[in-house]
Amino acid sequence: MKPASESVTTMDDNGNSTRFVLTGQGRSGSNLLKYALKHNPSIYMTGEYYNRNVFPESVEQDGASRAQAFFSDHGHCAVGFKIFIHQARQNPAKKVWTYLKNDPTIKVIHLSRKNRFKRVLSHEVASAKGSWVASDDNTDDVTINLSAEQWLEKLEIDAVRERRIEKLFSQNPKVHIYYENLVDDWEGSTRSIQGFLGVEPKTLEKKLSKQELKRPSERCANYSDLVEYFSNTKFNWMFEEEIRSK
Repeated sequence: MKPASESVTTMDDNGNSTRFVLTGQGRSGSNLLKYALKHNPSIYMTGEYYNRNVFPESVEQDGASRAQAFFSDHGHCAVGFKIFIHQARQNPAKKVWTYLKNDPTIKVIHLSRKNRFKRVLSHEVASAKGSWVASDDNTDDVTINLSAEQWLEKLEIDAVRERRIEKLFSQNPKVHIYYENLVDDWEGSTRSIQGFLGVEPKTLEKKLSKQELKRPSERCANYSDLVEYFSNTKFNWMFEEEIRSK
């Protein structure tokens, strides 16, 4: 077999690249997947292309034109960027969403997390510390003090956003990957995603380590109250999961 650097697919027989986006919400493994896909030489991918903290110009630019320019500027088999559902929500940047959903040739990787509580908790910890990757400052001293009612509201909002993504891209070729499945079956999941993008699958390494090493019960001072509050709700398993794993 040729080394990966010698085996590069560059567009299809008609000279077209597969255009794609990686979407979802933060703290669902998107950086893990992004860094992995970037190591397939047939894929060109960048991070949060509409994150105004990383790309300040994205706020002022026409979102559709910005995406079109990105897709047309690279001669790889698959070209894509990451965009979270909360990004590019104001004009003129928000035009990107209409552009993406109205073009049925743009493929969508929807990455989410089954355990919404752990996703939101991870986001709360990262926000409190301003620490978004494993190499950032230690977060051991962060404690989250949210009431059960506040958690319920956040979990409901999380579910609404996930449904919005599914509805928004109902006409696009789409694959929905759960973080838990990605981690548990890394080889199978990453090869399936590469196949979905139309590139020769490579064995991709995990380049990032898990940032959250503490249990939810160690993060939430009122964790036992949360377990009781959610015991008769659709979210109960998200809290019982830790109890079973002990």
